[in-house]
Amino acid sequence: MEKAIRYPMPGERWKHYKGGVYEIISLANHSETKEALVIYKSVPFGSVYARPLAMWEDECELGRIKFKRFEVIE
Repeated sequence: MEKAIRYPMPGERWKHYKGGVYEIISLANHSETKEALVIYKSVPFGSVYARPLAMWEDECELGRIKFKRFEVIE
């Protein structure tokens, strides 16, 4: 059974597994491939990034430990 995608919403803050905190600006589509992208910025530095939604949802693995790349901050 495929899990439901938790879409990041504008204004939400998410924490990267390496510790950075980011605020969602928008979701967008790549102009040529139509791939869904997450547009987000670093809270402390204001740097803006785009990442494919599929990568946003990825699980990462260090050794035998699996975890989500990003977790929403409630």
